[in-house]
Amino acid sequence: MSVKTLQTYALWLLYSLGSLLISFWLAWQLSAQVNFLYPLWYSALKIDQTIEQTMPKHLYKREFIATDIDEHHRLFAQIVTSIQNNGQGLDTIKFYSPSGKELGSLLTESEIVHLNDVAALVDILGWFCLAMLIFCLTVLAVIIMVRVAMPSTKKLLVSMLSVVVAIVVLIVALGAKKFFYWLHTVVFPDDHQWFFYYEESLMSTLMKAPDLFAPISIQLLVLSMCIWILHLMLVRKFGRFRTV
Repeated sequence: MSVKTLQTYALWLLYSLGSLLISFWLAWQLSAQVNFLYPLWYSALKIDQTIEQTMPKHLYKREFIATDIDEHHRLFAQIVTSIQNNGQGLDTIKFYSPSGKELGSLLTESEIVHLNDVAALVDILGWFCLAMLIFCLTVLAVIIMVRVAMPSTKKLLVSMLSVVVAIVVLIVALGAKKFFYWLHTVVFPDDHQWFFYYEESLMSTLMKAPDLFAPISIQLLVLSMCIWILHLMLVRKFGRFRTV
């Protein structure tokens, strides 16, 4: 393989990695608009049964047992909306009976602090992806100016899938739950609680944490790849690149 070919693949690899991160951000934003398909995963994971089994043992808010499935969907949607808006409104989320009677506040102070941390992280990732967009546009401009050929979509897809699969295999090998918990210790402040027992937390019960995050992660990954592939097709069409 020639030096020129290696340079071509190196430039496109940089662009591809950056654009995949942007695609993930877009996938997050799109998923947030439909509450990450929570009603679907709620049914698949039988979260209603988890709530029924947990509420009699709950230490503080056993009256939550009086809520129904529609209310659970609404509460999760409110949490998503607050996270997407810098944590605004988390302290005002109430839960109600089917008749409309207010039964209590959903979140404890520690849960509000944690979800505010999540909202701050989402905000930071948004700014990071904006910087990544500028980076990708710069790389793409360089590619166009020096007339670098574009690898076939198949080659780029295989390369990126290899990276993604390698990361997934590594996470599975280390233990997905163990990795998930370790990640929390890295991204959140040491003195902020992020682990909550079902018997103490309506939030954890409502999400059947951490089980809910597995299908949502797969959903985000698949949607990210679809967005990324579509964007590559558009770049090829309008850039009119030579193929290598």
